[in-house]
Amino acid sequence: VSIENTNVVYDGTAKFVNAANLPQNVEASYVGNGQTNVGSYSVEITYTLKEDADCYSLSKSTDSATLVITPKTVVITTIEELQAINDTVAASANYRYELGNNIDGSQAVDKEKLVDGKYRWTGIGSLTHPFASSLDGKNYTISNLYIDVNSGVFEAGQHFIGIFNVTASSQADDLWIQNVTISNVKMDIDTDTIVTTGILAGRNGYGNTNVTGIRNVTISDSTMDITASRVHAGYAVGYLLGNNKAEYQNIKCNNIDM
Repeated sequence: VSIENTNVVYDGTAKFVNAANLPQNVEASYVGNGQTNVGSYSVEITYTLKEDADCYSLSKSTDSATLVITPKTVVITTIEELQAINDTVAASANYRYELGNNIDGSQAVDKEKLVDGKYRWTGIGSLTHPFASSLDGKNYTISNLYIDVNSGVFEAGQHFIGIFNVTASSQADDLWIQNVTISNVKMDIDTDTIVTTGILAGRNGYGNTNVTGIRNVTISDSTMDITASRVHAGYAVGYLLGNNKAEYQNIKCNNIDM
């Protein structure tokens, strides 16, 4: 007997460990099979004789297996593909994103999305469904974005606004937003609510444990004009959690006017 399909890549469908090469008089049943999301799952296999196999006996009746579902890698090459992370943000823990080239918002296909040559951005994530994955910029640049109050989400009595409105992931996952430069962003926020905002992320962390690491990030040549009843603002992140660990490394902010 061989145990098959124990290591698979996420594609949104349920995955099943399979006991193959069973004797013709033996059948298998499973507990813990049929998982969909990224993770490591224990599967218990039980072997039984078929009803017409009275002349046979089993040398063993159980097996244990581990079903491992790994994330799907998504390579982003256009501003539209970057924006489309929002379409699957509720399942973002099942993906790992990386840039395949520079992303220039001014090159959007839909020119009606442009404000003074910058792409009108819709922020990724919320408290309900934070960005719970990683983005590796591969040392490329994201540029020419326009962010206003409508780019963000309003939850828990405040607006969260940024390229990522809210990011949050388990530290055990070792997830990072990294190796990326962000430039030529215009932020123009005018509201009578509380605002939590940063060019990269409005809020990083949910509760006190779920934090996405940020490293090797440069933000440059951008403006942040904010009017609100109260503001938590930073060039990179408006509000962040740390847990006394090294989640934030080598973040540079150059020529930003707030």
